[in-house]
Amino acid sequence: MSARHLSLLTLAIIILLTGCQTVTGSPNAPLAGNTEEATLDTWGNDPVMNLLGKRFDEIEQELGTPDEQGYDDWLGPHHYILFQHERGVMRIASPNHIEPRIAVSIILGPGQEVLDAKVGMTLEEIMAILGEPDFGPDRGMDNLYHMDYYFGRQLDDGMPEVFVSFSARAIDAPTDEAFIKWESFEHHVLSNGISSVPSEVPVILEGPEQQHNFGVNSCE
Repeated sequence: MSARHLSLLTLAIIILLTGCQTVTGSPNAPLAGNTEEATLDTWGNDPVMNLLGKRFDEIEQELGTPDEQGYDDWLGPHHYILFQHERGVMRIASPNHIEPRIAVSIILGPGQEVLDAKVGMTLEEIMAILGEPDFGPDRGMDNLYHMDYYFGRQLDDGMPEVFVSFSARAIDAPTDEAFIKWESFEHHVLSNGISSVPSEVPVILEGPEQQHNFGVNSCE
C-alpha cells in the first residue's frame, strides 16, 4: 500500500472509531472529486449516501429490523447494524462514544450499489460511471486493489469530508466491497447536540494479513 493510501486509511480508522479529534472543514479547499463541495444534503436521491448522519432508529424505520446488530472492537470500539438483503450485505457503523448512534461509515458487499456503481463491477466499469478516481487503482499491503473517490472539502487534517473506496482482489476482478466514510462527522456532532464522550485510542490492527471484509459473521 502506498504511503498516501496507508495514511488515509489509518486516519480514517482512528477518527471513525475513537472520535478523539474535532474535525472541521477548511473553507477554501474544495476537493477535485466528482461532486465538489458536496454535503450530506446534496447527494440527490442516492439511498446509501443519504444514510450518512442518520440515527440508527431512523435507518431501521427505512430498512426494517437489522439481521444483526451489536458492538465490535475490531480496529476500535463501535456499534453496528447489519442488513442482509437479496441485493447484498450492508453494515453501518457508529463510533462507541456517540449517543444516539448515527451512521458514520457504511460497508457494502457484492450486489449493493452506491452512486450507480454496484459492488461486483470491475474497477474499470466503476470508473466508466464515476469518472477518474482521486486515488488508485493501487495495490495495498492487504494485496487488494483500492480505488477511492473524494467528496466535499478537504479537512484540516488533509482528509476529504466523505470518501468512497472500492476494493478488488485483482485489477481486473469484480469488486468485493465498497467502504463509505463520513470524515467530518465530529463537526456535525458538536453542532447538533449529540453526546460525544472521549474514548481511548484503540490499538490499530492493520497489517498485510488484514482485509476489509465485513461479511455477516466476520466481526463476531
